Amino acid sequence: MSTTGHPTFCKVNLSYREAGLTRRTRVLDWKVAVQIYSCQLNVSIDKRAFTRCAIMSSTPSDELHTLPSAAPFDSIEKTDLVVRSSDGVHFFVVKAFLIYHSEFFANLLKDSVPQEQHKGLPMFNASEDSHTMRMVLKLCYPLGMAEDDIGDIMGCAAVRSALRKYMMEDGEARYIAAVSSAGYRRLMKTDPLRCYVLGRSMRLDELARAAAKETLRLPFHDRKAFKELALIDALDYQRLLDYFRSCGEVVTTQLSTLSLSPYLTAMDPKFKVIASGSSHCHSCPERVTAYRIDGGSYVHAWVMDAIKASHGMVREWRSAGFLDDECWDRILAGALKSCSSQTPEGVRVVLNAINFEIDRLVSQVQLQLD
Repeated sequence: MSTTGHPTFCKVNLSYREAGLTRRTRVLDWKVAVQIYSCQLNVSIDKRAFTRCAIMSSTPSDELHTLPSAAPFDSIEKTDLVVRSSDGVHFFVVKAFLIYHSEFFANLLKDSVPQEQHKGLPMFNASEDSHTMRMVLKLCYPLGMAEDDIGDIMGCAAVRSALRKYMMEDGEARYIAAVSSAGYRRLMKTDPLRCYVLGRSMRLDELARAAAKETLRLPFHDRKAFKELALIDALDYQRLLDYFRSCGEVVTTQLSTLSLSPYLTAMDPKFKVIASGSSHCHSCPERVTAYRIDGGSYVHAWVMDAIKASHGMVREWRSAGFLDDECWDRILAGALKSCSSQTPEGVRVVLNAINFEIDRLVSQVQLQLD
């Protein structure tokens, strides 16, 4: 059936006649039609009615696919080159900046300019989308790129690939620094697994290692799949799994009252975690037996319970030994109940010491990367 008889097409055609446009047929995807014409002519295009439509317009064909760019690439004034992205966005640029920062453009524009034109300026057709090209071009300009310009940092691999294609070593270095900063700020604490994926997909080993260490504090067994995992291969994920397992083994074999003794003996005596010269705490109602650490000193049984809880976190893949909020609450309640001499502050100091010692132990384990 011809689209010219469709009610929606008639509405589009009528709006064009009202706008004073002459008849000329041009076929566009409905998405492009919506993006270009709905805003300009207040035309409503129904996606369900048809997926392609014939649009009557006197606008030249290259104008139909023109989508606006944002500053500083939105004005033709004082520019001498147009870069067109794969999704139809036109960037008005000063080619001297591109030549200075990109060997690719220096070679391309050295002796000639592209034959194709847009609004009287030579036009280079890029194979990258508008987001990628905007990042590339901003890295060519004096003001450069801010961290907030990055947008979705999980799409950064495409930008880095483009920077290599356009032979922009300095721009790539500055971009990597910005991405690393964004990864630390946005993902490191809230979503370290995604941050690890970002680091591996961008081959930023320092970021990947830091993110891998943060994943040790989170459960491994109930992690859900997310689309960005496709950016790394199975080997990178297995490396993370092996790292988690190795760290857990170090914690279960080396975390003990003996390894904690430097922290415990340095604590303020007012917390009364340590009793010297006796295996019993005289403040406990039932004279609970304490555990010896070294030099004739003893700690309460709840300290040993905290160490056992850490080992349990490893066995259950809830973390690489780090105590979570649930463990803290349970141990704190048990310590205060078992001994009247204990204070919440003193218990928290011990639990912090345990997590600090775990951090020291896992720091000795190296994440194996290529």
